[in-house]
This record gives sequence, C-alpha cells and structure tokens, in this order.
Amino acid sequence: MTEVRPMAGVGQAARAAGRYAALTVVRDGDGYVLGSARCPDFVAVPAIGGQVVQWLQGGASVGDCARRAAQQAGEPVDVAGFIDGLVQAGLLPAADGTGTGAV
Repeated sequence: MTEVRPMAGVGQAARAAGRYAALTVVRDGDGYVLGSARCPDFVAVPAIGGQVVQWLQGGASVGDCARRAAQQAGEPVDVAGFIDGLVQAGLLPAADGTGTGAV
C-alpha cells in the first residue's frame, strides 16, 4: 500500500491564510477598506494593500506577496510592515496568535 503524505508547505499555507481569513476587503474607489470582526475600526488602504490581503487570504507567503506587489508597483513594498500595521490597528492577531496590537 502506498503511503499518502500531504504536500510540503500546504498545511503551513493554510494556517497562514487562516490568519487573514477574518479580514474583510471592500473596494472603495481607487483603494480598499479593510475590517475585521476582531475590531470595530476600519482601515483605508491603497489598491496594492487590498490586493496583498487577498493574496495572503489565498495562501501566498509574505515574501511572495512582497515580490508580486513590487512587480505591480514598480518599487519595493514593505509587506511585513503593512502586516505589522494591521496587527497594531487590531485587525489581525500577532503572528504567534496572541491578542492584537490594539491598545
């Protein structure tokens, strides 16, 4: 009998995508408005920010998102800093799953 093993990285991508699943991404003019059931506040972001969240929700890594965003924007995009900002705004849990950055 052949042993079936999950594809490498699939579980990790699913867990990462789950971190971003609670974010709502709503088109608003040229940008997006991000929200979350975790927080009563909303954050307006440029179009690339909304796209990054959608890529993350689809399971893309932070590094992959940074490369894709830089290609679209024509310049480096600080995706890790963007994610930290969402944590600080209370929209995302910290990477270790504890609380949020909101005070």
